[in-house]
Amino acid sequence: MSTIQVFEWSASSLGSAPEAGGDFAREAFESGVRWLESKGVVVERRNVREDRGALDANPTVKGAFEAQGPDCLPMVVVDGTIVSVGGYPTRIELMESAGAATGSDPEFLGDLAVETAGLGAAIAANAFEDVRLRCERLRVLGIRNDDLNRAVKSAAATASGLLRGDMLTRVEQYLAFGPQGKPPKARCACADKV
Repeated sequence: MSTIQVFEWSASSLGSAPEAGGDFAREAFESGVRWLESKGVVVERRNVREDRGALDANPTVKGAFEAQGPDCLPMVVVDGTIVSVGGYPTRIELMESAGAATGSDPEFLGDLAVETAGLGAAIAANAFEDVRLRCERLRVLGIRNDDLNRAVKSAAATASGLLRGDMLTRVEQYLAFGPQGKPPKARCACADKV
């Protein structure tokens, strides 16, 4: 059975349930962790602010932290291998790293259905901010950009005539380049330096 270690900076994040309407990436991660725990996966949480010894106990994590500092937190380690630095892994990444199939998690499938339906409704309503939010939530769940592009094109085709041309262009640019109109920022590479 896998062991997941989560190294975090703030005490408030340890073991607390995510707040309603809070950070969706954190909510998706916490939901995935709870599901994995229910399947017997061991999850260890470390508050680095209160327990600096937690870093010293793991040479790989300590090296990554020394290379990049607190920007590498939160850091997620599965069976001794760093799988995420500077943010939480997607739900799919977390589950695959722990050797679990996402298709067997009904909560994940429910989240996926809700966000996909919301994406279609937002496209049909020409609501770019809602489309952006749904795309980000689907990315956090682990849906790839090429799959998002197919979903957007499919929804646009069914919205025939209702979808403004500039809306589809904005959505396609967003999917290609992220919210700032440029390629998304690379993740912290400190794990590569240890």
